[in-house]
Amino acid sequence: MVFHTKRFGGRVRVLKTILVVDDDPLIREVMVEYLDGCGYRTLDAANGIDGLRILLTEPVHLLISDVVMPDMPGTEMALKAASMCPSLPVILISGSYTPAPEDRWLFLAKPFRLPKLLSMVWQAVPQEPRMAAD
Repeated sequence: MVFHTKRFGGRVRVLKTILVVDDDPLIREVMVEYLDGCGYRTLDAANGIDGLRILLTEPVHLLISDVVMPDMPGTEMALKAASMCPSLPVILISGSYTPAPEDRWLFLAKPFRLPKLLSMVWQAVPQEPRMAAD
């Protein structure tokens, strides 16, 4: 588990926390760095099992997960996360998964542009982060 936070002028500002779960380290790192740069507190995990462990110990406002991962698919992790945190919004990402109409999660198809990811984050967690004025 890696903890990320945005620093403004030497002080830490606590913002909404987003958990990013993806088995591809490059994709995970790019999403984490982008969201961190947008002012969110980010946590990340390389698989669903580690992601669920984080949910047990950290307050999380949004879960973003890849669907196709070894050990536990993102859909299974999202179901388990929903039983732990019923109001937790979820964004699933995949290049090969087609969401069913009854899916209650937001879905983002790979490849995607980072501004589209941010737009979906705003949709899932309506408060935009407040950026510090220098």
